[in-house]
Amino acid sequence: AALDNFSARAKSIEALGLPSAKIRYDAAFGRPLDYYTGLVFEIAAENGDRPLAGGGRYDRLLTLLGAKTPIPGVGFSVWLDRIEALREKAQ
Repeated sequence: AALDNFSARAKSIEALGLPSAKIRYDAAFGRPLDYYTGLVFEIAAENGDRPLAGGGRYDRLLTLLGAKTPIPGVGFSVWLDRIEALREKAQ
């Protein structure tokens, strides 16, 4: 099922006309947070050593915080300071 989901995402990226050749898949990648339950991602600049954004799906996070029923969620964070540093470097 996981490979089918990955294949479907790759096809969706290609269907949107996005440069799929610039997307790198890393099976060893993992954000060290137990509440992620599905797709987990990071976005980095080409040849970047640190992520510019990262996030994922977390269907059980709110139950860990006390919710009585599972509430699905997706979220991400963006490191604006890193993006600004790249913009300044490019100018």
